[in-house]
Amino acid sequence: MEEPILNIDWDERKRRLVDLLEPIAIAYLYIASLLSPVFGLVIGIVAMKKCQLEKNKRVGKICLILGIVAIGLWSLCVVAYVLIIVAAMAAGKGGSPF
Repeated sequence: MEEPILNIDWDERKRRLVDLLEPIAIAYLYIASLLSPVFGLVIGIVAMKKCQLEKNKRVGKICLILGIVAIGLWSLCVVAYVLIIVAAMAAGKGGSPF
């Protein structure tokens, strides 16, 4: 009778893989929350309401906060863009926009 070459506990191996990939997945959620505020808001609300683990609720709360911050940053960028366009148009006519 032959012994298996790889005598590995698959449950332990899967657990180690999940432990290895978990920070990468959380970082992806944080980056996606900053780049897409709607995604951050949705993921944050769902995680805070539906998740059982406190750790996952904390990740959801951070995604929600990052989504709100991203909305603020996007709004500031839009306002700055509009002000730059208005200033450029006024400078082209020779007058001061303010």
